[in-house]
Amino acid sequence: MLNDEQWKSFRGRIKIGKEDECWPWTKGKSSKEGWKAYGVVWFNGQKYKAHRLAYELFNRSLLPGEIVCHHCDNPPCCNPRHLFAGSHADNLHDCDSKGRRHLERGIDRYNAKLNDDKIREIRAQYIPRIVGVDTLAERFGVSRSMIYAIVTWKRWKHVK
Repeated sequence: MLNDEQWKSFRGRIKIGKEDECWPWTKGKSSKEGWKAYGVVWFNGQKYKAHRLAYELFNRSLLPGEIVCHHCDNPPCCNPRHLFAGSHADNLHDCDSKGRRHLERGIDRYNAKLNDDKIREIRAQYIPRIVGVDTLAERFGVSRSMIYAIVTWKRWKHVK
């Protein structure tokens, strides 16, 4: 997959430590996640996540649909002992089992315009073809699609 020169270059961008330590990618990183960003590397004209390439170099090729997950939950880590192949569902299960996934819902969302009481009001006031989504959207200062999602129980499901 990599020739000797490429292999040396790739390994030189990883701070390799002890067997049980994280081995962080030290060069280019994805810009979205800040200091916890995934390492990125260009190889043969294609962009790869460094941990994914590390997994394939040290372990095996990934099967279609597989992703590379971190036991250590440290995105720049390229230690093959910290990486495992799995599905997106496996990754979410791993995240949930460690209590690391926080789903913002309802009033906890940073941009919430409504609260639980307003949701109850919307559902109580909604009468199809009499008091519809247009009226309620204007009344509560949110979009038609948000009102529709509320009255069809697709959003704010936790508010009874």
